[in-house]
Amino acid sequence: MLNVGAEQGKAYRYLAREFEQRYPSVKVRILPESDANYKVKLMRWLTATEGPDVMYWQGGERLFNLVRKDLILPINDLWQQQQWETSFSQGIKNLVKFNNQYYAIPVSYYHWGIYYNEAVFKKYRLSPPNNWQGLLKVCDTLSKAGKQPIIIGNKGLWPAMGWFDYFNLRINGIDFHNRLLQGKESFLQPQVKSVFTYWKQLLDQQCLVTDYINQEWFDILPEITREKAAMILIGHFVVARAGALKSHLNFFRFPTINTNIPVYEEAPTDLYFIPHNTKNLLYAKRFLEMLGSPDIQHQYNRIIKNIPPHYSAPVEPLSLIQQGKNMLDSAAGITQYFDRDSQKEFVELVLPSINNFLEHRDINQIISELEKYRIKIFKQK
Repeated sequence: MLNVGAEQGKAYRYLAREFEQRYPSVKVRILPESDANYKVKLMRWLTATEGPDVMYWQGGERLFNLVRKDLILPINDLWQQQQWETSFSQGIKNLVKFNNQYYAIPVSYYHWGIYYNEAVFKKYRLSPPNNWQGLLKVCDTLSKAGKQPIIIGNKGLWPAMGWFDYFNLRINGIDFHNRLLQGKESFLQPQVKSVFTYWKQLLDQQCLVTDYINQEWFDILPEITREKAAMILIGHFVVARAGALKSHLNFFRFPTINTNIPVYEEAPTDLYFIPHNTKNLLYAKRFLEMLGSPDIQHQYNRIIKNIPPHYSAPVEPLSLIQQGKNMLDSAAGITQYFDRDSQKEFVELVLPSINNFLEHRDINQIISELEKYRIKIFKQK
């Protein structure tokens, strides 16, 4: 199990207790690991003669990479028995289905959005914008008032990829986005140039401010609390770090740019699967059955403060969680995030280049660099 904090650990213990109550003859052993350690041990466990019977992982390309290596058991029988086909959205199902086979059960996901200080918006009589021109107008009003409209802390390099993903999804759509991240499209195309053109406009107009680019995203939240800045593009995990800002925090979906493109959202999704080397297949399947039930998904996500993907699972009456669920339910499709949707070797090359673009803003330079990396990693021209 991946363990990233006290709440996650509490959620795992809840699952263990529930399963042991249902099957008293079975003892559940939890193997908690940090994010970095888990990613290292994952392949070690999967390629060993024997490993964990049920494992945590993430949807989309990260799961499919393991499927291609024949390390995961398909569970179509479970999906049919539990009637899960009608229990999850198509976007969620697409994250665990490969070549018409289901390989995992989704248990939790969360939304991304542009989070803002409601007090600042109220002070300047601003409403959350729903299109590109509206966002620019909001930024202009804030700038004239001496505020920093949107800030970014990119010390970890990954936060900027949320911007890339949303620009590409809003301009070019999900199919092109997925092909691009899988190395099947050239970065020299006009569609990609358009992504960086819009991004450059936001930077040049000081709508997206890079003053804090070398700081962590959570270290710059006080700027929004103190009303020096107004907005940040981030995942719902921001709430856990919001502190005094929490009572004034709200969010809106990334604005529409190309009206011909349906609205797609980022929604990193956690799931559980059965490795091919399990020694307890019967109870492994029963554990997944439990994980797929609405009541378990409700309680699990209540603890970690995420959204249960099962249609029938109640959502905690927290306004931002409910807003996030409504937003994701209405999306035409969902993606996982750049570093989950593409190959690790490619991501590692791209991250510093994108970070540099935020400062040099040379569009031809960045698309040339990314195309070079695409050819190197995916070996396609």
